[in-house]
Amino acid sequence: MLTQEELSSNESDYEEEVEKSIELFVDNNQEDPHNCLEPPTPLLEKQAQKNLTHTPEDTDKDTGPLLKNRRIPLGLSWRVAVCLVLVALFVAAFLSFSKVPCKVPFIHGYQSRCVGKLDLPRSVVTPDFIRLAWVQSQLESVMEDSASTSTVAVDMKDLEMEIRDLGTRVMHSSLASKDALGRGLKLFVHEAKAASGRLQEFGNHVWGVVDRIVSENGHVLTMLGTKPLEKTEEFSSSVTNSLMLVEHEIPAIARVRSEDLWLEGVELLNRSLRKLIHKAQSNVDSLQDLGVRLNTIQGMIVAEGHKHREEEQTLIWRLWRRWFKDERKLLAHSVTLLQKVQDDHQRALSHMIRVLLVVEQMSNDLANLKKGTVTPTIIAGSYGIPIESHITSIQGVTERLAYGQARMREIEDSYRREKFISS
Repeated sequence: MLTQEELSSNESDYEEEVEKSIELFVDNNQEDPHNCLEPPTPLLEKQAQKNLTHTPEDTDKDTGPLLKNRRIPLGLSWRVAVCLVLVALFVAAFLSFSKVPCKVPFIHGYQSRCVGKLDLPRSVVTPDFIRLAWVQSQLESVMEDSASTSTVAVDMKDLEMEIRDLGTRVMHSSLASKDALGRGLKLFVHEAKAASGRLQEFGNHVWGVVDRIVSENGHVLTMLGTKPLEKTEEFSSSVTNSLMLVEHEIPAIARVRSEDLWLEGVELLNRSLRKLIHKAQSNVDSLQDLGVRLNTIQGMIVAEGHKHREEEQTLIWRLWRRWFKDERKLLAHSVTLLQKVQDDHQRALSHMIRVLLVVEQMSNDLANLKKGTVTPTIIAGSYGIPIESHITSIQGVTERLAYGQARMREIEDSYRREKFISS
């Protein structure tokens, strides 16, 4: 049995333990107010929970400041290096991508990154599509002459076989100058074949030049806000059709774009004319060389004919004429055949010289046009021309060139059919 004093001491000890537990609970709630409703836990259980929730950060705290100071610079260096690499790649990609739209002639005026190109000093140009269309219209006469030269080339090609047969007959004849005349005819056949091939090639080149001009004009009409011709509908892409019309754009951008279109048209025509001049001059030179050889052959045949006529009065000639009647027929046939060749040669040469003169005049007119559009007098008088007048001029010359192109091809095809049927 416990005495009264022992009971009272036990009760006081129990009360002290309860008070300590309450104080510990209150202290824990002040440190973590979210756990205010949790019941007080013994110290051993709290120590176990603390050990279970031990994180690597706590380990870093326990390992001391020396290891911590070593790990932080390594992580930062890797992060800085990765950031620098990413920034360098981004800048390189941005710069390389920004160069592509600026090179497209119809987009650079709308890109903010290309504004620097618009701010560069450039000569003031007033696009004069009316005069450019007038220069382009002279290609109609070029197409007519080139179609004529193509038909002459067909005739010259047909005469090649006859001249080759004539050379064979001359080599087996009893003419005094048969060796020299035979060699001359053989060389003439070779040169005539090359000349006829160049004439046909020139006609195809003119056809290609006109086709490019028509396509470029259709593109200009599309960019200026009008529907292109059926001939040039395939040329217009979805990108150009999606661009805004000139009248709805910012005036500065519209002006720059119209200048670019005009300069592109002038440059295309200039390149085409230079090539045409080179090819036309080459054809003229070859035809002139061919004419020199033809005159030489004709001179030899004429000399041979004079020689035979001088001997007609002699007895020997009468006997020779009785037994060798084919020689006189050969000379007569040679004169007739070479006269046909000379006529074709003169026609081809005259057409080609006319083409050369027209193309050279076009080149001069284009140079004057390009030079005149930067003078103040032209600028002052060109701003009042409405855009509809330019569009009408471009559309008119495009229609005429497209018609002339089809007509040129029709003339060549029909002439070849006639030659094939007649043969």
